[in-house]
Amino acid sequence: MDINSLISFVRGLPNELVQQSAPDVAKAVHEALLVTINAHQAPDGTPWAPRKRGTAPVLNNAADAVSSAGYAGRAYISVRGINARHHKGAVRGSVQRPIILYKKHGAKAITPRIAAAIHAALAKRLNDSFKEAAVA
Repeated sequence: MDINSLISFVRGLPNELVQQSAPDVAKAVHEALLVTINAHQAPDGTPWAPRKRGTAPVLNNAADAVSSAGYAGRAYISVRGINARHHKGAVRGSVQRPIILYKKHGAKAITPRIAAAIHAALAKRLNDSFKEAAVA
């Protein structure tokens, strides 16, 4: 699913459903990011640069440093600790920073994997709300 299709899909949903779906969407995006983080890749699948010295993987504990929350109709993803410093490029030396998540909004921030996760979370919530309405 491309970004424009996702935006059209979300805009067509009732606002209340979008508000209620924020935690589910945050969790889905978090899980999609964990796939790329654990593969030592940027969200678009680009591999992180290897260490200059040694063979240990880059940012071994990056997955533990990513958290998510959803409220007020928005999904929030954050990176904490030393991994956040590496992600921002705020460490000493000429370290090529690994990209954990994109800082910009829009098409580059929403990769196809993340768009699919958002769509699936919203579709599940929509389907659940239809089931609830049918029972009531």
